Amino acid sequence: MKPAFDLTTIRMTLRKAVQAGHFTVEMLDTPSPGFVNNTRVDRERFKCGYEGVEFRNLLRDDPLPREAVQATPDPKDFAAVLPPAITPPQTDLPITLETNGYCPF
Repeated sequence: MKPAFDLTTIRMTLRKAVQAGHFTVEMLDTPSPGFVNNTRVDRERFKCGYEGVEFRNLLRDDPLPREAVQATPDPKDFAAVLPPAITPPQTDLPITLETNGYCPF
């Protein structure tokens, strides 16, 4: 069964939103007010405090740095075109049939 939230997909979505200018990576360093509100616990029930979900910025702890993709092909990726080593000798062939003087038509 596939997990509900794939970290790779979430990181790609966050990275696209940062590149689009919706927010900055520094804004993701602080938890949202909703996260703070939902993790606030009652001290009577949790005497040692809440030890559940830990907040972290997924773009800061990205384990694999992404490689930039080049939009145009690099000329060094193509093989060099070398002239053929053996060229056929030039012969004096008639260009048209009229040159020979013989025309079957």
